[in-house]
Amino acid sequence: DPNVQRNPRLSSALERATLEAMRRDPHAPRLVETRLMRVSNAMLPPVIRALGRAESLAATPLLVGLLGRAGGLDATVLAALAGETRSLCADDEARASVVPYLDSEDALVRRLAVGVLGNMREGAVAEELLDLLEDGDPSVSRASHQALVRICGLDLGPDRAAWTSWYASQQAWRTEHGEALAEDAIGGTPETALRAIRALSARPLFAYEHARVLAEALAHPDEGVAAAAAAGLQRLKVGAALPELVDTLDDPRPRVRAAGHRALQALTGRGLAADEPTWRAALPR
Repeated sequence: DPNVQRNPRLSSALERATLEAMRRDPHAPRLVETRLMRVSNAMLPPVIRALGRAESLAATPLLVGLLGRAGGLDATVLAALAGETRSLCADDEARASVVPYLDSEDALVRRLAVGVLGNMREGAVAEELLDLLEDGDPSVSRASHQALVRICGLDLGPDRAAWTSWYASQQAWRTEHGEALAEDAIGGTPETALRAIRALSARPLFAYEHARVLAEALAHPDEGVAAAAAAGLQRLKVGAALPELVDTLDDPRPRVRAAGHRALQALTGRGLAADEPTWRAALPR
């Protein structure tokens, strides 16, 4: 309805109604997904804003699915995706869908895409962010600096040369040590596995790659190693292994259950009890 765009009160009412439905009904995300296919573009902005504000982790894939639906709404969708909770449930496809917007001719869209990928801690775009440190729009340059700080876990200032040198050193470390550490974390002795987990979880630039390794290490036969893997996933601050962490809630080993629960609560900001079905229902399918 075009009246939604022209009438701020009607737009606000639609946003509140969508948000309230998402809060009340655990099945609302699936209902919203069905109805989004029939909603006109004129009615989408308040729905998009509501999805961005919703606590439900299932709102993330809904928002990602709206990217590109109407070019004029991409900035609204990216702004809604920028929240920390939204970023947690971004899978490989979701992160990849944001990357092309780094090349947008619109500086606002570039800045928002940078912010989203920074919150997602997507280290795979570090080289693109290095280029954007010298973007012609100062707001994009500042956002790129902030995104690099979030992704890399340190602040080297706005100078591209410093970041480029550091990035090269991280890639050299990965080439020299990454594969061996991954093998140790998954199948090494308790001593070597713990050492590998500490090393991998201390390299946030490769957070998604290392999270996949630590997700496998959750099944290590040594209880201390499996618990350390859960703690390492918490330190990496990405949601790549949320389903595997939920699995730990049924692990027979108490330290693993406790560490998995702590990681889930820290990563999602949700204070849910250590109950596998409850957490499973809270994650997007």
